[in-house]
Order: sequence, then structure tokens, then C-alpha cells
Amino acid sequence: MCRFAKIPKDEFHLLRHTLATILANTPGTDLKTVQELLGHSDIRQTMRYNNTRDSQQVVAVNALDKIFGSNGEGTEQEGVCSD
Repeated sequence: MCRFAKIPKDEFHLLRHTLATILANTPGTDLKTVQELLGHSDIRQTMRYNNTRDSQQVVAVNALDKIFGSNGEGTEQEGVCSD
């Protein structure tokens, strides 16, 4: 396929790495799905592409704030256990 498209083998591999990095770092993308798309037999190979960015960490912390409240004391919500 690479010969037909006149894409050098090393450039095809670079495109594969680019795809893996974009997929693995897109919020909401399941790494197991990325693993299956790339054909990795071990999830650790796929995880090499997952570079958590500061913006993703902010999204995760904001999600926790919505659940537990930003004051750290927690808020009662349906489905959330509180003691």
C-alpha cells in the first residue's frame, strides 16, 4: 500500500505514531480502543503515547469539583456516597 501511495516506509510509521498520539491524548478516548485500533497486544505499548497534558488534568480536577465540591468537604449528590 505504501508503494502504491508512494509513501516511504519510515514516513508511514511516523503517521502511525502521530495517529496514536492524537488518539491517546484526546479527552474521552478509551485507551483500550486505541490499543485495538493500533493492533497492540499489550496495553503498555499504547500507554507510551498517552502524554497527559496540563489541560487534561484541569478537566479531570474540574470533574471531581463538580462531584465533590471545590471546598474539599464534598456535597451530597444522588449516587455519591457521603459519610
